[in-house]
Amino acid sequence: MENLKINKFKKIEYFIFLILFASSTFYLSGITSFSPIYFLFFFSASCILTLAIFERLSFNLLIIYNIYIFISIMLIQIPIAGIRRPFVSFLCHLYFVFIYWSGNHLSFEKIIKGSITAIKYIIIFYLIELAIRINFRINDAIYALTNLLNNNYFYNFKENSIIFMDSNHVAIVLLTIYFMLIYLKKEFKINLLIYIVIVFILILFTYSRASIIATISFTFIYAFIRPQKIENNKIAMIIIILLIVLSLKNIITMFSEDASLLSKFYIFEQIIKYTKTSNIKRLIIGVGYGNSPKFIGIGTHNLFFTYYIEGGILSLIEIISLYVYMLYKFANIAYVLIPFIFAGLSFSPSAQTYLYCIIAIIILLEKKRGENGHKRL
Repeated sequence: MENLKINKFKKIEYFIFLILFASSTFYLSGITSFSPIYFLFFFSASCILTLAIFERLSFNLLIIYNIYIFISIMLIQIPIAGIRRPFVSFLCHLYFVFIYWSGNHLSFEKIIKGSITAIKYIIIFYLIELAIRINFRINDAIYALTNLLNNNYFYNFKENSIIFMDSNHVAIVLLTIYFMLIYLKKEFKINLLIYIVIVFILILFTYSRASIIATISFTFIYAFIRPQKIENNKIAMIIIILLIVLSLKNIITMFSEDASLLSKFYIFEQIIKYTKTSNIKRLIIGVGYGNSPKFIGIGTHNLFFTYYIEGGILSLIEIISLYVYMLYKFANIAYVLIPFIFAGLSFSPSAQTYLYCIIAIIILLEKKRGENGHKRL
């Protein structure tokens, strides 16, 4: 009888895990403010908290720190920016907590199976997004991609996304999914090539140059180096970094007249001015999420600039310390987090639920691999 009850709980937890991961990208901001992700999150979180009556929830430093970041930022930001934008930006920390709790009682194999199943649903969703965004104009979309470096025609296919209104954000989501697939394929020898190719093509058709560059660069890097073995490949790492720096130099030269690139230099100048003229309180707690245009005249368009300007030095320190700790404890998080940061230097996504979902799943897999002696499959 007890075993039947345990199996029942496991099925429910697997179902919740699947919903949480699959829905972590389920935004429909181009259509409505009330995206399905929020309803599905509250449903899943309620189920997990109800199950906590029967099964104990685990707490560790990462769980506690993510809860702390969410609460502290919300308490500071609500009086400045209201509830909506900070909630959207920091819901990811609660996603980390609940995906960890839902997956903690699952087996290694169930987490792998659930992750791949969720990714299949995500791919279908983003194929639909692409078809709607390009308005089924396949030939024109291909022409825009082949002329990505020569003209601005591709901008016709970057807007009108049903998900985020702008395909730069779509690209960031797909980038994290892509590198999770790379992680699963490289670490566990799972045959995921078809999914990797599809997601790569989807990234290309977002026309997001930063994400495309990050995807190609880090695919090349991870072909030679596993994050856990970087210390044993220092010479190779130096060579690869030099290649990236040289490629970036050529890219900057190529886009020297590009308005998007030039705006990044303007933003940097405005941030310097902001830093010189702001008082200590504003520098520490920020101007409020979504309020950067009011203070520097333009959106920050950079992951760390956003935390610094809108969330303040406090927010920036909390996030950087979280990144450093996670990478220190679980090196394979680098598969996803480092490309995300790289792309985020050009575009700052406010919603990051999918990223923290994937990070939690990688941590669960690494811990269970270590506990149960699972080797690379």
